[in-house]
Amino acid sequence: MRVKMKYCTEEIRVQPVSLDLVRTIRHPVLRPGKPFETTLWPGDEDFNTVHFGAFINGTLVGVASLFQKSCGATEENRVYQLRGMAVLEKFQYQGIGTGLIDYCIAYVRRRGGKLIWCNSRAHAAGFYQRHGFVIDGEAFDIPEIGPHYRMQRSL
Repeated sequence: MRVKMKYCTEEIRVQPVSLDLVRTIRHPVLRPGKPFETTLWPGDEDFNTVHFGAFINGTLVGVASLFQKSCGATEENRVYQLRGMAVLEKFQYQGIGTGLIDYCIAYVRRRGGKLIWCNSRAHAAGFYQRHGFVIDGEAFDIPEIGPHYRMQRSL
């Protein structure tokens, strides 16, 4: 899927990618200064997990992962967790995150998904709210990472 981004002068291409590629973006953006091993998360290699990359002129600049995973009391198989949204610092605030999240929402809808949720870093909550997510509960802390909110969006 190719999408012309509203705030970006380059054409962005979003497509499925390998976990190895995803980890190369997660490391500098989500785990800076930590060992590379911290970029491999439980569920990353599950059968139903899919990873996406955003490319500008063939260069990977952003990633996101979708896990078929319920949240809270919901055990429905049509619930997906969005994890590891990350855009390289040089490419942030250019619409790439929007392209990734729109692609992920469309992916979940095509599979009959009814809910998409994430654990958003507190400073990124506004981004998710602008894309239709709502905060579900109180802030919580992930040790060594920082404050987060669980957020969700019905589809």
